[in-house]
Amino acid sequence: KSFEDAITLSTEPDPLKVQLGQAQLKGGDVEAGKKTLHALMDVSEDAGVLNDTAYELADAGVDLPAAEAASLKSVTMQEKRSAATTLEGAKNEDFTAVYSLAADWDTLGWIYFKENKLPQAESYVRSAWLLLMNAEGGLHMGKIYEAEGKKDDALTAYLLAVKSMGSRQLTQNYADMKSEMETRAAALKAAGAHEKPCCAFGPGF
Repeated sequence: KSFEDAITLSTEPDPLKVQLGQAQLKGGDVEAGKKTLHALMDVSEDAGVLNDTAYELADAGVDLPAAEAASLKSVTMQEKRSAATTLEGAKNEDFTAVYSLAADWDTLGWIYFKENKLPQAESYVRSAWLLLMNAEGGLHMGKIYEAEGKKDDALTAYLLAVKSMGSRQLTQNYADMKSEMETRAAALKAAGAHEKPCCAFGPGF
């Protein structure tokens, strides 16, 4: 209800609509969440909106083919923009766009994971993780490696991601991520997994 009220007052409602869709999905109103997100996804030509709506559907495990299509569209748009950038003409926003592209790769890889397309999932999420080294990417990377039976790689991903969060005060969302990764890391250690040296961490590290 708070998001709905804010949307009616906002001059830039799209980010709020994404959050409304997320709230509806997490609140168990799946059909309403799908309707809210599709109302954005199906008409948008904005890479950020496409990525965000695709991610929310995928994270909820809902409407994965549509999420994959939107994510691929977003990735294509971001890759074309990055490919057209030259060092001589680069602006600050072009460097920022690299991080947006990496976030889009993570989304697409996470969708592939949800679809049990593990080789594709690993390829995209690992590329994003190498660029961003953020908590969410580490959680995704670890879960993919676990699904592939790569326990040492999974353990290392979780531990690196937890270290990247430092000791600062975390929002509830990130605190939950940290707790989940610590629990998964402890279970992997108990199962005999060993942390890899950073330079030997997985293909491409």
